Amino acid sequence: ICDSTMFEIIETQKGKKCLIFNDYRYLCDRIRNITTYWRCENRGECPGRLTEKAGEMPLLTAQHNHEPNEEKNKQEIFITHLKRQIRENQTPIRKIFRGEIINQYTAEPDNVCISELPAWPGACQAPGGLPGQATCPG
Repeated sequence: ICDSTMFEIIETQKGKKCLIFNDYRYLCDRIRNITTYWRCENRGECPGRLTEKAGEMPLLTAQHNHEPNEEKNKQEIFITHLKRQIRENQTPIRKIFRGEIINQYTAEPDNVCISELPAWPGACQAPGGLPGQATCPG
């Protein structure tokens, strides 16, 4: 993601497309013919925009007025990959989750903080069986 030649499209919680480019997040503004126009996710506050023509690298057309949130992007990419694997494979979810954790660690062993990765829901224990008070080991 840090490399200017890399970008990724993930899905937002509302099911919309989100483009991550140079650690900034963009939402689709409009599509005309083969060109997609993207705007910064902070649309009311930031003028950041880019355009993407089919098969080409996105082109920044307006600069941002804030810093990117690299950690949030890493988590969202992890979750998007995990959801994609779950949809496309018959493998048990726990095995897919472990595989994605291993892939994340082997891709960037120095940049992975285990506490920042999403916890496996089954690993959390609710003390005394009280709902809403689950704690994860770590």
